[in-house]
Amino acid sequence: MNDFSWRISGKRLGTGDHAKFVRDRVDEVFQRVEMVLGIYPEAFHLDIYLQPKYSGGDIASYSHERRAITVAVDRVTDGVLAHEIAHAVINAYFKVPPPQKVQEILAQYVDRNFWGE
Repeated sequence: MNDFSWRISGKRLGTGDHAKFVRDRVDEVFQRVEMVLGIYPEAFHLDIYLQPKYSGGDIASYSHERRAITVAVDRVTDGVLAHEIAHAVINAYFKVPPPQKVQEILAQYVDRNFWGE
C-alpha cells in the first residue's frame, strides 16, 4: 500500500490509516478525470487490484466486465491510473460504451489535460 501511495501521490505513508489516504487520493484522481471529461456517471463503483510487480504487458488495465482496474504497483503513476479510470468512467456513463478506439481517444485526452488548469 505504501508503494502504491508513493506512485500515485508522491507521498510515503507514515503511521495512521493508510487505506483512507489511498482511497482519498484515488477519489481525487477519479474526480479530476470526471471533470476533464465533463461526464459524471451516477452511483459508480470500481474495484482496483494491486499487483506488486510488473510482469510484462500493460502497466494497468481496465476490465468492463469486472468493473475493475488492475495496476502494477511498481510502475503505475497517477497519470496511468487516470487513463484507466477514464475508461471506467466512459463505460459507466454510456448505456452502450463507445468503440474501443473512441474510448482510447477520450482516455488520451485525459492524459493530455489531467494536470491542466
